[in-house]
This record gives sequence, C-alpha cells and structure tokens, in this order.
Amino acid sequence: MTKSEFFDLLEKFEKGTCSTSEVKLLKHYCEKAQTKEESLWQLSNKEAVKIRLFKRILKTIEDQKPKQQSIGKRRYWSIAAVFIILLGSGVLLKQFFGEGEHRVFTEDQITLELPNGELKVIEKSDSNYSLTSNGSVHKLNNSQTLIYHESENSKAVEYHTLNVPYGKTFKLQLADGSKVHLNAGSSIKYPSQFREGKNREVTLKGEAFFEVAHDSLHPFLVNADHLQISVLGTKFNVQSYIEDKTTDVVLVEGAVALSPNEISDTKGRFILSPGEMGSIMKDNNRIAITETTPDIYISWMEGRLVFREISFNNMIKKLERHYDKTIINNNELLAKEKFSASFGKIEVTKLFESLKKYHGINYTASGDTIYIN
Repeated sequence: MTKSEFFDLLEKFEKGTCSTSEVKLLKHYCEKAQTKEESLWQLSNKEAVKIRLFKRILKTIEDQKPKQQSIGKRRYWSIAAVFIILLGSGVLLKQFFGEGEHRVFTEDQITLELPNGELKVIEKSDSNYSLTSNGSVHKLNNSQTLIYHESENSKAVEYHTLNVPYGKTFKLQLADGSKVHLNAGSSIKYPSQFREGKNREVTLKGEAFFEVAHDSLHPFLVNADHLQISVLGTKFNVQSYIEDKTTDVVLVEGAVALSPNEISDTKGRFILSPGEMGSIMKDNNRIAITETTPDIYISWMEGRLVFREISFNNMIKKLERHYDKTIINNNELLAKEKFSASFGKIEVTKLFESLKKYHGINYTASGDTIYIN
C-alpha cells in the first residue's frame, strides 16, 4: 500500500464507509508507519497526528466492543462517529497524567510527546509550566523557552518529541545547554539527558536554528531527511521539510560536517564554512555547497519573511507554514516563476495585497484558504 492509498482509505474511515477488512488493513499499516524500524513513509506533522488519533480510535472501539456481533457493528460506528468528527475538525482528544484526567486540544497547539505516547500541551502564556519525568526536570521560563537541566538522578534516558504547528515558532534548551529555535510545522526528537561518553544526537523534521554548546568529547549530531550534520559547537540553520526536494544547512558560525545518512566513513563528508549553504538532493543524495547570505535564512526567527530567487510554489509552502493558511494556486504560469521579496511582521492579507500591487498577483480569500487566480 502506498502512502496515498493509505490516506485515501483513512478518508473512507472518516466518512464511515470502511469495511471490517479495510479497517484491519488501516490498523496494520498505521502501526508500521509509526515504527522507526519499519517506517514506510515520511510523514508530515499533521499526517502523524492523524495516525496517532486513528490508533486511539481503534483502541477505544476495541475496549468497548460488545460481545454480540450485530450490536458490535452499530456500537462500532457510534463510537467511531464521535472521533471522526474530531479527526475531521482538527480537534484531538488526548489523555494526560493523573487518574481520569482528559484534555481537549487542537492541532494548532505546541505539544510535547512523552515516551509513553502521551502528549502535553505547552501554553506559551503559562510561565509556571513544569514537568518532572524520570528524574529530568524541564520547565517553560519567562522567555518562553522549554528548558531541560542536567540531572545526576536520572535513572534512564527518555526521548521526547516537541511538535510546533503551522503559524507558530518555539524555543528549546537541551540538557547540555544547546539552544534550538523551531520554525512553524517542525518537530524535534531528543533525549531528556545526554549520556556520558555518547554522541549528543537529535532528529529534526522541518526547520530549526541551532546554537550548539561546545563539547569536544561529545559531538552533536542532527539527523535530518537524508542528511546528518555533525558539529562540536556552532550556529547553523537546518531546513528539512518532508515535502521539499532538498535538505539545506546554512552555517552562521563555526564549522559543521555534512554527510548522507547512509555514509559511515569520512570520505562522503563535506565541511561547511561560515556563509556557506550545503544542500543534499533527496532523490540522489548528492551534496552541493554554495556561498550565501545567512541572514536570509534565519530571518524567520524575527518573524520576517525574506525570499531570494525562489519559485512561486516554494514561496507558497513557506507562507502556508508561517501563517497556518491553505494556499491554492490556480495560475499554473506562476508556479515556477522566480520571486524576490522581503516582508516584516504583517498580516497575510496585507502581504497578498502587496503581491497584487507589485507583482500583479490576483487572489481571493475565504476563511483560512487563499486562492491564487
């Protein structure tokens, strides 16, 4: 089954038209899709959320399934119908710590996924947020940064995943003091504590700016799509969205080594110097290095949008993430046309008014969707 076929079948489930055999097939593939060792596809944040919710739907149905088959079928769809509404509307039901405690949240909230699969909603306005888990204390400080502290009492290393939805950015400080600024539509998986004598290793989906704390005895590794970045202490930006054709690394300070994920020796490594960008083509794993202006690629941390010779389709992708809007291009002539533009912190409608004025791009807006005519 392809990824497209899987989500087509999931859509049938949402409509309540799946057969029993199709539901079993969905269950089988969603389990494989979320197993690291048997990962079938690269999943976006929203796709991964849908799969997690679907698995919880099946578990709830299984827990409440009656013994008699005839009644079971009616009960099956009555239970499923409630969750289908939640799935389609983007409202998710998750269980948090504490007996019987449940909380409803939406896909536009920042979440922290714990090793047992439970999610914690992180509210930027809550400066008192804190959580103690397995000896590792982390909290949200007044500068809206989720901070981890080194702990000698930690019995075992936990892996946490921080998810940042479209339309938002967020900051993270790891246990070694390294800082990560996550862009919209991104997630990072990392250990709550770094082990003595082991590499400091994290996995990124999306885009982030790293300020790595220097530690010559423990190299810092960032695993991105098709690419591994190795550093000792430096500042760099990584853009590795699933839908992009390349994974790009822009170095601001220090030095980093780039290598395709399957390369284990030093022969396939490329060293970046400040002011350079390393890009790996995902279809052939070839790495190219070019000179660039780092400020263009890190402007997003200040809420600015800077585009230089970027295709209209790629620009749309960035705008969708930044504003959490759906943008549909009905003008095929614009798709590959190159654009250069700079925008400060402005509303999306004002941005498109500017595109209309200076580039002749006509658009209409309806709710959270923008149509390019």
